[in-house]
Amino acid sequence: MYEDLKKIYDILKDKNYHTANEISEILNFSTKTIRHKIKELKEILIEYNITVESKTSYGYILKGELVDFSKINTKENKNNLDTVKKRISFLANLLLNTKEYIKIEEIAKKMYVSSKTVSVDLKRLENQMRLNNIEVIRKPYYGIKIKASEQDIRNYLIEIFDDLEVKIDLGKKIYSYLNDKSITISDISFENLLISIYVSVNRIKKAHHIENIDVKKDELFLEKRNVIKDLLKKFFKDISFNEYDIDYITIRFLTAVTLNYSSVRKDIDDINEIIEDILYYLNLTFQINLYNNEMLYKNLYTHLLSLTIRLRYDIATSNPLLEEIKLNMPFEYKISKYVAKILEDKYEKNITEAEIGYIAVILHVGIETNKEKSSKKNILIVCPSGRGVSKFLIYTYQNLFSEYVSNVLSCGVNELRHKNLENIDVVFSLVDIDFKIKRPIYKINAFLNNEDISKIKSILSSNEEKIEKVIPKSLFTYLDEKKEKEEIIRLMCDKLAKIENIPDNMLELILEREKLGMTELGNVIAIPHTIKVLNNLNYIGVVVSKEKIKWQNNMVNLILFLFLDNANNNDYIYRTITKLIDDKEEIENISKNNTYQKFINTIKGKIYDI
Repeated sequence: MYEDLKKIYDILKDKNYHTANEISEILNFSTKTIRHKIKELKEILIEYNITVESKTSYGYILKGELVDFSKINTKENKNNLDTVKKRISFLANLLLNTKEYIKIEEIAKKMYVSSKTVSVDLKRLENQMRLNNIEVIRKPYYGIKIKASEQDIRNYLIEIFDDLEVKIDLGKKIYSYLNDKSITISDISFENLLISIYVSVNRIKKAHHIENIDVKKDELFLEKRNVIKDLLKKFFKDISFNEYDIDYITIRFLTAVTLNYSSVRKDIDDINEIIEDILYYLNLTFQINLYNNEMLYKNLYTHLLSLTIRLRYDIATSNPLLEEIKLNMPFEYKISKYVAKILEDKYEKNITEAEIGYIAVILHVGIETNKEKSSKKNILIVCPSGRGVSKFLIYTYQNLFSEYVSNVLSCGVNELRHKNLENIDVVFSLVDIDFKIKRPIYKINAFLNNEDISKIKSILSSNEEKIEKVIPKSLFTYLDEKKEKEEIIRLMCDKLAKIENIPDNMLELILEREKLGMTELGNVIAIPHTIKVLNNLNYIGVVVSKEKIKWQNNMVNLILFLFLDNANNNDYIYRTITKLIDDKEEIENISKNNTYQKFINTIKGKIYDI
C-alpha cells in the first residue's frame, strides 16, 4: 500500500541505519513483511536515483538526493490505478487523510489520470460515502475536502480495507491473546476486529482521535472494554488511545465477538420487546409458533444484542454465505425480510441483506427444531370390534410407523360422531364412515400387507392437503378494473359469508389487523388476515387484479386472504407464497390470467418445486 511505503520512507529519510526489527516494531508488521515492502520501495526509488542499501547487523539506509514522497511515482500510482475500484480506493484514502482542501487538478496529477476521470470517480465515491454519513464539501477556487465524524470515517475505512498481510501479521498476536482469555470469535468477526484495530491505530498515528461517542456502559460493555484496554496496552504501547478511541474499538469488538447467552444480562427490555414483536408477527401472519422454543430465543437474544449495536453505530457486517443462504433457505430468507421490516420500523435504520441472511439462519434452526417436535402425527383408529382389537391395532401402528406417529388413539364409530378431533391429524377406519368429519379419513385393513404399509407411510409423511380445498373456486376473484383496498376486503368478506362457520365480524377482524400494518410481502403481494387465528377455518381467498392496487406501502397485483388455522400443517402453503415474492415474472403472468384453474396450476407448480 502507498501509505505503508511512505511510512518506511519517512523512517529511512534521516539517512541513518534502521533494522527490519526496528521498523517492524514501529509499524506493527512482521520483519518478513517489512523486507518485502523495502524490496518494493527499492525498485520504485531507482527511477529517482535513490538507493536502499543494506548492511548486516546495521540494517537499511537511503542513499542519494531525497525528494518529497508525494512526488514519487509509486507502483500503486502508476500501475495499480488501472481500474475504477482501485482509483476510488486511492481517492478515498487521499481525501480521508487530507485535512485541507485539495483541487481536482492536484489529485489528477497524483493519480496520473485526467481531471475528468477524477470527477467521474469522485461522483461514485460520494455515493459510497453518503451511506456512511460522509460528505464531500466543494469550495470554488479551493477544491474539495471531507466532512464527517471520526467514527464514520473509521467505519468507512474498515469497510473498504483490503490488506491480507496486515491481517496475518497482527492476527497471530491478537488471536493468541484472545485464546488465552477464552474468548470465542468467528473467523470473519475476528478479521473484522483486526481491521478495526489496525484502522484505529493508523488514524491515531495521524492525530485523528474520536472526540465523543455516546455509549451505555453496562456490565457487558465494561467487561469487554477491559479486555480491549489490556489488549491495546500489550500490543500498542507507543500509541496514545483516548477514552473514546477505546470505547469505539470495544463497540466493534462487541459486534464481532460470539456472545454467550449465559454470560449476558437477560433483562434488556429493548431486546425482549423486539423478540416479542418478531414472534407475535410470525405467528399472526405465517402461523409459525416459535414462542416456546428456548434455543431460538437464546440465539435471537444474543444476535440482536450485537445487531442493535451495529445499527446504533452504523457498523456494516459481511455475510460470505449470503448466496448459499438464499439458495438453501429461501423460505426462511423471505420471512427474515419480513422480520427486517419490523426492525427497520423500530430502529429507523436500513437492514442489509447480510443481516437478513444471519436472521434467516437463526429462524431456520428454530423452525427445524419445531418440526422435529411437531412433524409426527396424532392418529385415530376407528375400530368397531372392541378393546382387544383396538389395542392390537394401536400396538401395530406404534411399532410400524414410529417414525411418523406421535400418539395413536382408538374409538368406535358412534364415538367418532362426537369426538373432539382438534388434536388429531389423520383418521384410519376399519369400516366405511357415512358421515363427514373435519379430518382426512382412510379405510384400512386390520392386517396390513406390504402395499398397505407403504400406502400408510405415504399418507403419514405427506403434509399437503388438496390445494383446491384450501383455495376453493368460490373464493377466487379476478378484477379487470381498479378497486380500492377496503372495497376488495368487503368483496372477500361477502364471499366468505357463504361458507359455514364464518364469524359475522370477519370484516372487523381483518380491518383491525390491517391497522397493525405488516400485511405485505416484498412489494408485490398483500396478505390480509384476521387479528386472531380462527379455529376450524383453513382457506385462502384470492384476488388477482389486472391493475396495481395501493395496499399499505406498495402497489400490488396479488392479494391473498389468509384464513389458516393452527390445526392443519400449512407450512407448504407459506413456502409456496414466499416463493412468489421475488418471481415478478410469475406475478405478472398471474395478473394477466383471469381464470381460477390457471392460478391453481401456477400454485401447484410452485408446490412441486419446494
